[in-house]
Amino acid sequence: MAESKVYLQLLGLERQPPSLPFLNAICTAHLQTFPFENMSKLTRWLNGMEGLPSVNEFLQARRTLDAGGTCYSMNGNVHLLLNQLGFNSQLAMLGGEHMGIIVLLDGTRYYVDCGAAAPFFEAVPLHLPKTERTFGNDVVAITAREDRLFDYKRYLNGAQTGKTWSFQQEKSYQIADFQGLVSASYQPTATFMGLLRCQLYQLHQQRSVSLVNNRFTISKSNGERTTTTLSSVEAIEDVLANEFNLPNLPVRQAIAALTKIGIDPFAKQA
Repeated sequence: MAESKVYLQLLGLERQPPSLPFLNAICTAHLQTFPFENMSKLTRWLNGMEGLPSVNEFLQARRTLDAGGTCYSMNGNVHLLLNQLGFNSQLAMLGGEHMGIIVLLDGTRYYVDCGAAAPFFEAVPLHLPKTERTFGNDVVAITAREDRLFDYKRYLNGAQTGKTWSFQQEKSYQIADFQGLVSASYQPTATFMGLLRCQLYQLHQQRSVSLVNNRFTISKSNGERTTTTLSSVEAIEDVLANEFNLPNLPVRQAIAALTKIGIDPFAKQA
């Protein structure tokens, strides 16, 4: 398929038969190529476009806007692209709100997640009682339960952040099953409609770069973190261009959307 060819070109990968090493290479490359960001989402909302972008729109947005997405647009399209590449991919619903991916490969199910700004550089085998994925002080644990469910927990500096998400490995979802959640994610009160967000891994520099409103954080693989407060739109654009290497992200349109909603990304953080 032409779309999967474009996807691999963006990732800098050659097509291979489905295998665990190829799947892991896709995960690692994706997390360093497609940013976890909501600026394209805010811009779509501002332009009256809600719902998931198609695979073609998703790829074109990366080529022209340096865009990636949040969990629904990212994992929804990665799921479709994996199937185009010959993998047996299905969607999982975590905690009634998050979209993940489960790939069946050589009789084993693997959890894949390119839409959580989390260090899933390798697929997580679901036949093991517990697997952790780590970058610096950021740890995600996938743990099997006695009732055949799995728990997804994330920790920063040893303390859990966010909710515990539970999911079933055998239950397969379709993109249509997330329609209500996707619609709700465009409501002005939704999480990613109320802030400016961008994150990207840069493993060649052993770091992750993150923007939350006007706070820019560099997290290194050795656990070191530095945070800088940015005082202007121009400063945010400069960081996105020179630190993230994403000069085309629609920052000003995203801020215009936040302003329309009543959010000031430069307001002093509590």
